[in-house]
Amino acid sequence: MQDPPKAGDLSLVLSIVVIQLIDIAIHVATGQVELIRILSNLTVGGWALWSLRAGARIRAAGPEALVVYVGLTLAFLTMSGLTNPDKGGAPRLPLFVLVGLTTVLVLRAVSRRRGGFGGLKHHGTRRPMARGGRPLRRRSRRAQPLACAPAWAVGLPAAGPT
Repeated sequence: MQDPPKAGDLSLVLSIVVIQLIDIAIHVATGQVELIRILSNLTVGGWALWSLRAGARIRAAGPEALVVYVGLTLAFLTMSGLTNPDKGGAPRLPLFVLVGLTTVLVLRAVSRRRGGFGGLKHHGTRRPMARGGRPLRRRSRRAQPLACAPAWAVGLPAAGPT
């Protein structure tokens, strides 16, 4: 059975979805409805919502959803340019801000829990484990003398007649 989503997961999902809805609303309000941009918004917003309820396969698709989102955005910029001719050639600053925020939030969600929301319980790296579930002991960081090193190199008295 799947664990219920945590508050941090919900806030990330809501942030991603709200940004996508704001982006779509800007397109509609300004009369610049670009299908490719709205499709990219629906892709990443749909992934975020679906990843809360669906299994691990959907959660693991976070990087792919981000690649599709950024790819569609780059395709739009390739076709339409970096500036908006309807606004007197002004740079598409809202697009860059919203895409940047979305990218950061999706990367945060994917890195926070491997595979997306509700993934592994452990954050960061875990200690390597030996057989039987015991943690591996770290070797001393002090330099160890080599067995084949000459006696003078390791500070031992030289062998021989004294």
